[in-house]
This record gives sequence, C-alpha cells and structure tokens, in this order.
Amino acid sequence: MNESNEEFDGGHRPKSLLGLIQVGLEKLGVDCDEATLLRLGKYGSLLQKANKATRLVGRTGNEDIALHILDAAAILRLNIPDGALLDIGSGGGLPGIPLAILEPERTVCLLESRLRRAT
Repeated sequence: MNESNEEFDGGHRPKSLLGLIQVGLEKLGVDCDEATLLRLGKYGSLLQKANKATRLVGRTGNEDIALHILDAAAILRLNIPDGALLDIGSGGGLPGIPLAILEPERTVCLLESRLRRAT
C-alpha cells in the first residue's frame, strides 16, 4: 500500500495509523496483505473511537495505537504452536484481536471480567 507525501512527517516516517502499522509490520518481519492491513487499521480506528467513551487503553494517538497493534503482532515472532489462543483480560481486545486478524485460521478467544470493557 503506497502512502502519499502528506501522510509522512519531515523525517519520512509515516504519520497515518495505517502507514505506522504497515512500516512496523515490515520491521517485525510479519507478512501482511493489503486486506489484512486495512482490517488492522479499521480495528485501530475503532479502538480510538471506543476509547473516548470507555477507557480501554491509555493514550490513543496514531503512534500509540499502532504500537499497541505492533506489540500484539510481535507475539507472532515467538513461533506459537498451532491451536487456539486465549487472551485473558482482553480489555480493548489486545493482543487477541490483532492476532485474530493476522492469523484468521487460528481460533482466538477473548476473556474479560469487567463488563464495561466487554460490551
């Protein structure tokens, strides 16, 4: 996915959420097609929006949200054995939702005890 010049800061780093996620995944060595990248970006945008009503994560700038998603993606570098994953204390869906997006063939179950974060 190509970024336009307006989406980069003066240091040639992306500033859009999608650009930050894309560059971060490349640095992690996590393969991601355009459709998957768009789903991760959509999730990040939804997390930013939901955080206004229910504090799911601390900071919600593009760089902050991208870092949350990339922290989840970094788990894939651990060569997790095949099988289902359980995300205990999922809150805003981290790391479970990004992992489910990146590995759609894997079952990922999110478990959150606090009702306000689970709805």
